[in-house]
Amino acid sequence: HDRLSRVGAPPPARRFLAGHLYLQRNLYQPAAELFAEVARDFPDEPYPKEVVHEIAAALGVDPSLFLR
Repeated sequence: HDRLSRVGAPPPARRFLAGHLYLQRNLYQPAAELFAEVARDFPDEPYPKEVVHEIAAALGVDPSLFLR
């Protein structure tokens, strides 16, 4: 996060990359929260919402828990 901030990466990009990092480390809830924020930043893009839906299915919860 600090490195991306120093190079001037915009906040949505930092959230997107951090979400993937959390996924790689099997930290599903924080990943879903970050991808939900990215989905709000880019409402016409399907990918962040798809990831949230996949994580929600893996956790056994409704995706709306994250996509509010």
